[in-house]
Amino acid sequence: MSRRVGLLCTCVVSALLPPACAVSRSSREAPPPPLPPQVLGLDRRPDARPDAAFVDVIRKECAACHVVPAPADLPRGLWRQRLSEMARFSLTRVGLGEGRDSDLARLELLPFIAYFEARAPETLTPPEPWPPPAAGGPSRFRRLLLGPPCAVPVPIVADTRLVDLDGDGKLEIVVCDMGHGVVLLGAPHRDPSALREIAKVPNPTYAAMADLDRDGRRDLLVADAGSFLPEDHEKGAVVWLRADGRGGFEKRVLAEKLPRVTDVEAADFDGDGDLDLVVAACGLHTRGGIWLFENRTSDWREPRFEATLLDGRPGAIQASPADLDGDGRPDFVALIAQQHQTVVAFLNRGAPVFERRTLFTAATPAWGSTGIELVDLDRDSDLDVLITNGATLDDASAKPYHGVRWLENRGSLLFASHDLAALPGAHRARAADLDGDGDLDVAVAVFLPDPDRVHGAVTSLGWLEQTRPGVFERHALQAGQLSHASLDLGDVDGDGDIDLVAGNFVGFTFARTGTGFGAEGWVELWENLSLP
Repeated sequence: MSRRVGLLCTCVVSALLPPACAVSRSSREAPPPPLPPQVLGLDRRPDARPDAAFVDVIRKECAACHVVPAPADLPRGLWRQRLSEMARFSLTRVGLGEGRDSDLARLELLPFIAYFEARAPETLTPPEPWPPPAAGGPSRFRRLLLGPPCAVPVPIVADTRLVDLDGDGKLEIVVCDMGHGVVLLGAPHRDPSALREIAKVPNPTYAAMADLDRDGRRDLLVADAGSFLPEDHEKGAVVWLRADGRGGFEKRVLAEKLPRVTDVEAADFDGDGDLDLVVAACGLHTRGGIWLFENRTSDWREPRFEATLLDGRPGAIQASPADLDGDGRPDFVALIAQQHQTVVAFLNRGAPVFERRTLFTAATPAWGSTGIELVDLDRDSDLDVLITNGATLDDASAKPYHGVRWLENRGSLLFASHDLAALPGAHRARAADLDGDGDLDVAVAVFLPDPDRVHGAVTSLGWLEQTRPGVFERHALQAGQLSHASLDLGDVDGDGDIDLVAGNFVGFTFARTGTGFGAEGWVELWENLSLP
């Protein structure tokens, strides 16, 4: 079964959500001190091409925090905004007393702005569009809609997850609506259109299935961001929905006073026979990180966990457990967004001690990471990484380098990056054998919350057919409905092939544009018709 993450903390400065960490802020949080116009370079526009020697300054100051960007990473009109935001980010960190090798906020920004504007293109060239969905002809998939019985204006679904909660061999759909603060459950094999509420959680972003107390019932672990908009706070939490055996769930808070929690997963990291938790959290400028919560519970009426901070970077959006080095101990792979844009392996050396190993770092801090999945895509008996990048919540700008990539495991924790498909706004990718030919294909969903800025019909849901080893052909299922912030795959209807479920995140992003598409269903079930 596949999993999700990413909307809330997709890049350095996003404006909404998971997984995003944004430079919009709540009125409850004190903003950093404003920078004067002459420091930001906003009092005059440079028109002289900076001297090439300034490249050394660029490298020194930018590399202290992240990969050095190239002017071609963004269109000319966005560089002033991006550099100003990075200066504010730097100033906030300094204001909290955190030392840095570079303090962009204390430097004259005008030369930086001049350098990037003089070399940046006026616009970014969009990638080649996908072939359009088949018009009027037979389709491999049939679309069905699911929603709650209550009359809620628009869905704000951050996560859809296929699980077998009751152990009957049939899949249910767990839905986290982070805007309305509810966790919903659907059973398409019993009712193909209905979702029922099973819990209220302030801002649920992700749900994982685990029998946490080992009582034979399958529970849910829910990541609670603690706020809808990105903020630096400690309102996040890990919520346990304990199955009661009667189809209901008892809600318990396992950990609180955390940053905006974006992911929680269970595994026996310390080898003592019970399930521990790895938690990823993403704030705004300064709050966030990755924690190990070791299970110290002796009485499940009062669960107790001991926390260890493993990584203090504020852009963590995902932590996926797996035994990467074959030593029998669960490790995990983390995706860290914001300016870091990196995939990191945490190798278990005897929890709570983990060795960090960087597997991949994107070519630009504007990359917009959105999620990863650990999967043996090439069927060579080791785990690869499927990664998407397509976040646009920072500047509403789709990038030509958005898309789906395969990090191929070459052994010894060395990974080779392969571009599978360019796709603006790529937000989730999941691998499964969609056409029944024995190899793994890839489904991908798109979330572009400002459709007025997108030119042409962009594929919003599609799949990549693996036609021969490592070669993938693009197929669009849907174009234009760019509200799919979540995606999962599984045999929902029990007919032996793999179906798709995609959640719709509409909220005020689409509503303010007047498009409103996606509001007709919280979840779209795309039933696979490839088998008779």
